[in-house]
Amino acid sequence: MTDRALDLKPVLAILTASAGAIASQLPGLSFFTDYTPPSFGLMTLLTGGLTLAVFVWVLASTPRSSNFAGFGVATIVIAVLLAVIYLALLSWVTVPAPIETGIDERFQIGFGLLDFSLTDRARTLLQSHNGSTPQDLMLAVAGFRPGGAELLWKPWTVTSAWLLLVCNFILTYFLWSLGLALIATRLRR
Repeated sequence: MTDRALDLKPVLAILTASAGAIASQLPGLSFFTDYTPPSFGLMTLLTGGLTLAVFVWVLASTPRSSNFAGFGVATIVIAVLLAVIYLALLSWVTVPAPIETGIDERFQIGFGLLDFSLTDRARTLLQSHNGSTPQDLMLAVAGFRPGGAELLWKPWTVTSAWLLLVCNFILTYFLWSLGLALIATRLRR
């Protein structure tokens, strides 16, 4: 009976570390579900799977004797910095629909009001309405609908801005999960 109890100790250690690590994800999950890129759709589900995959990979492949907690903390710091960059990008390359439209959604645009990103129509609107914002432009062409942004921003810049957002989002989420998983290896001891 004593031998059996000793056999369960490593399993309990892994379960404890996993539960602690997953519970520590809650603040991050709130960020990653509230600020997903526009049109991310079902890919949001991937973030949950990514978390589990990272935790299983780290906990299964990291030797018990190694101490990666310091590296985990550094990884989390990088993830937080990338999250700040992500929020700046999100406000630059997306536009929230005005409250009066009744649409609770962000719309993907190109790279703000940078000239290379704008269509001729957008440039004309900007010249006639000095001080316009991307939201003003979208309202001027009833752009808060699918495909509306392409009336004002070149389609390739809309796609490029979206890809930049998605890559930053996934990298931030991966590093956040990796950092927490590496810290969780410390709990396994």
